[in-house]
Amino acid sequence: MNLTVFYLLAAAVLVGGLGVVLSANPVTSAVFLLVSLLGVAGLFAFAGSGFLAVTQVLIYIGAVVTLFTFVVMLLCLRDGDLTETQLRSQKISSLLLAALLLGNLLAVAAFWGGSNRLAPSTSLPTMESLAAAVFGRFSLAFELMSILLLVAIVGVIALAQREKLE
Repeated sequence: MNLTVFYLLAAAVLVGGLGVVLSANPVTSAVFLLVSLLGVAGLFAFAGSGFLAVTQVLIYIGAVVTLFTFVVMLLCLRDGDLTETQLRSQKISSLLLAALLLGNLLAVAAFWGGSNRLAPSTSLPTMESLAAAVFGRFSLAFELMSILLLVAIVGVIALAQREKLE
């Protein structure tokens, strides 16, 4: 039963990832991204990390995919905006990148030799320790990421407005 659930969630992640890469329509790619991220959240929940699963759903699915969808709709991207040669070159480069990443994964797996050299931690982090890390030690990175997202949103709106004026 457990192995079946894991394989179903892993298949959802893989199908969603392939759909993101191979889809010509940007909105469809965003929907496939949603499926893939839901699968990852399911894998987190299946691994016993409920906090990461809820964070995955709230932040990545609730915010990032919604932001991607709004950006795509603001830019008014359509299927005909990319030529067949551009789509073909994107698919070829994405497949080459996927093959490179798979090769790296297999090399790391061969290096580790299947042995468990990293002992799993016996103590799980608490909410207090996570909050102290995010708002203490990593507060500058947290604020820089929020500024980066804000600049990206303003940039997309400026690009959309410039295209409307032309």
